[in-house]
Amino acid sequence: MTPVNQASATVPPVLSTIQAQKDILVVGSEQDYPPFAIGMTDDTADGFTVDLWKAVAAEAGLKYVIRVLPFHEILQEFKEGKID
Repeated sequence: MTPVNQASATVPPVLSTIQAQKDILVVGSEQDYPPFAIGMTDDTADGFTVDLWKAVAAEAGLKYVIRVLPFHEILQEFKEGKID
């Protein structure tokens, strides 16, 4: 396993493709599902998955916004292309 500080900073091809099509990625986070997702609004998004996404985005130089929604709405918005 590669230590985090030695991991490659290259953006995976899927993220590169999405970012090339959009200036800002829209990331879905489930409402209040501790410890993975904490918070009920976009402004209060927190938790393990949010922290992980922030670290990946910072390392890869990705611009994003986080949308906090109930899980079934995240799936629907993804299907409709509203969430990346």
